[in-house]
Amino acid sequence: MDTSFPPLYAAPSSLPLEQATLVPAVETVAASRKLTPEQHKCLLAEAHQWLKQGIAQYRQGQYTPALAILQQSFQAYHSLSHHSGEGKVLLTLASLYYQLADYLWSVDYARQSLNIAYRIGDRHLAQQALSYLGNSYRHLGDLKKALDHMTQSLMMAREVGDAPAEMRSLNNLAIIHRMQGDHAQAASLYEASLALAQRLKDMATQEQVLRNLGNAHQAMGNLYRAIDDYDQLLQLACSRANAASDLRLRLWVLRNLISACQTLGDHPRTIGYLQQRLAIVRRLGDARTEEQTLDALASSYRAMSDSIRALDHLEQRLQVLIQMKDISLQRQVFETFRQVCLMAGAFKRLEPYQRIFSEPAL
Repeated sequence: MDTSFPPLYAAPSSLPLEQATLVPAVETVAASRKLTPEQHKCLLAEAHQWLKQGIAQYRQGQYTPALAILQQSFQAYHSLSHHSGEGKVLLTLASLYYQLADYLWSVDYARQSLNIAYRIGDRHLAQQALSYLGNSYRHLGDLKKALDHMTQSLMMAREVGDAPAEMRSLNNLAIIHRMQGDHAQAASLYEASLALAQRLKDMATQEQVLRNLGNAHQAMGNLYRAIDDYDQLLQLACSRANAASDLRLRLWVLRNLISACQTLGDHPRTIGYLQQRLAIVRRLGDARTEEQTLDALASSYRAMSDSIRALDHLEQRLQVLIQMKDISLQRQVFETFRQVCLMAGAFKRLEPYQRIFSEPAL
């Protein structure tokens, strides 16, 4: 995913929620005037607990209960004139609605949180609220407002010395510039974000930014730079446990590397990346991608005038297609295999397939 946020909340799937602006209950506000110090202390503790519980329910995907208890927390904080608590609840709701892709409500709650942050001088809260505003406006297509708010978010992250927030803001600001077609500025911002991610040893963000940076360089036609970015990303992905999701990431990176190398006519590097791709798809049992990769390998070897290795991979592709029972493609690949065999004088390699394809013996 392109957007990077503080790792406070899990990303839930979309689910409709009742959209209600938070307002304090009249009786709650009135009751607060009669609270004893001990009651004030107890209510504050409850407000903190409700906020904590609301975040926990949000993380667990219990969105409707989370909304209800967050409203309860907000009303308690408001009745106690605890503006910091109000701001945190509003920011939590901005996050919740952002993850649900309800960006108008995310903007509404983030703006309320920002107003409180300015009122109490909480620059950390203001920085996060500005980040949600910037990203929400980006999704709403208002790139001018998105750029303004994300720039403010970056400046404030630097002011408070919050390096992780600065790293995220740089990445998100780069996304906006790229959407505006300014790939050079986007690449510059991605590079600054990557430098911070490397300094902080934040592997997840390094992967995300390298992906974005590679895409930006590829969009500008800087294929050598794109290859360098994607290759760094591939090395990071290879350093992790080989879970299925990691293998899929490696396939995505390899696809981009192969495309860039083919465009440059760099056949040796193309072959190296294709061999890595072949090993992964075989591990995943993806026969269709396996035969396509074998086809690309055969083509690369033929471009290098290496007919023996080209034949090896053509034959492997033919065997995969036979196992897949793809009759029409089998015949096409066999004809190519047959022609290369004849040109190379490798007549014996045809013998096992003559019966299958009703070919007379040579």
